[in-house]
Amino acid sequence: MKNYYFFYALLSCLLLHSAHAVPSKVYLGKNPNPYEFNEDWFTPKNLLWQKHLAEYVGRPNVSYLEVGVWEGRSFFWTIETILTGPFTKAVGLDVFLEPRAKEVFLRNLRNAGNRVQIDLKAGLSKNTLRQLMGTEFDIIYVDGSHFAKSVSQDLVMSWELLTNGGIFILDDYGNKYFDRFSIDAKASTAIDFFLTNFYDEFILLHKGDQVILKKKLPFCRAFGEGASFFDKYCYYWYDRRLMDGPEGVSNLIQISEDEKDTIEAIFRTRKLGHHELDINKLPKNKLDKAKKLLTRLKIEI
Repeated sequence: MKNYYFFYALLSCLLLHSAHAVPSKVYLGKNPNPYEFNEDWFTPKNLLWQKHLAEYVGRPNVSYLEVGVWEGRSFFWTIETILTGPFTKAVGLDVFLEPRAKEVFLRNLRNAGNRVQIDLKAGLSKNTLRQLMGTEFDIIYVDGSHFAKSVSQDLVMSWELLTNGGIFILDDYGNKYFDRFSIDAKASTAIDFFLTNFYDEFILLHKGDQVILKKKLPFCRAFGEGASFFDKYCYYWYDRRLMDGPEGVSNLIQISEDEKDTIEAIFRTRKLGHHELDINKLPKNKLDKAKKLLTRLKIEI
């Protein structure tokens, strides 16, 4: 375990030197105090964040969680640009393996003032996230460890803290720097896992270098496991039933054994990291059956 975290610290240092080292003073929002940063990975993402977080600007009681604050460039930008309403709060988590980054963050923290309630928790995210269980956040940004196992833990634990309708931002999905890494050593592996298994709990807003999701209540799994979301239907795999809603509040849709086979074939067209179905991947004989079934059920894919 110690070797693992040493490896992560080493990667952090490599990333540090590969970034644009631009020591600078930055004024954010209406804060008269300048922030100071040595690196800037975040500025190119400003417009993207402004677009998807616009509904929170000026709103009271908005809460923000950032997993992996580093020097605080995105953390303090969000505080000064998005959390502009009254009674807002921001929580930052970081293991702070890089002492210089911690020093910069703490110096910036002093410049932030007390307009926003700010809480900083130092330690491994699997521990600090556990301390937050029972708390809800409107916006969560996950940019901690870049190794798949740790990222998977961060995503699942953070998702439980996100309010329904909240915004979930995941970093380093399309970062070319990690192309040479094995699948267990990059964040995109964990993000693909998350997108595949939580596909019915979000609306995909953006997918590029970052992934941005809007959380929604699961249509089928609200009443239990064992069903997959199929437009306005729930398909229960174990007994091969198609229902027009969740268990207990729905009606059974009559389908033949051949149509059950077709539904399952349609579901198998969804691949790891994708939430959409692609019937065009089916062989022609199955494609014709799929189109006929979708027409009968009034489903558009």
